[in-house]
Amino acid sequence: MTATGKGQFLTASSGDASGLKLLVDGTTLGDRGTVTFSRSILDKLSATIDSLLSTNGSLNSRTSGLQNDLSEVAKAKTALNERMEKYQQRLLAQFNAMDQLIGSMQATSSFLTQQITAYNNANSNN
Repeated sequence: MTATGKGQFLTASSGDASGLKLLVDGTTLGDRGTVTFSRSILDKLSATIDSLLSTNGSLNSRTSGLQNDLSEVAKAKTALNERMEKYQQRLLAQFNAMDQLIGSMQATSSFLTQQITAYNNANSNN
């Protein structure tokens, strides 16, 4: 890391510590020791949250994926509703056809009953 000095202040000019200022207090020249810079937990948490909330972050990707899944479910629901509607129409058509057939059979039954009764009456008079 590089730093520039101005008066009693040293300012970091590159790397993660860029912009960090250190006050050097003392009058003797020479080596004063070492300074270690590390990111705080809050700074790391802030970076993680920024990463999650960014447009390319995992939260946005997950939301997008769930929206796609929801869209697919809606399409499948629409297709299923259409199939159910067609099936219902087919069953209704079959029911109406059977209802007409039963009506026709009842008419035939009534006709045959009348004919048998008339035949029996004609034979009993003889």
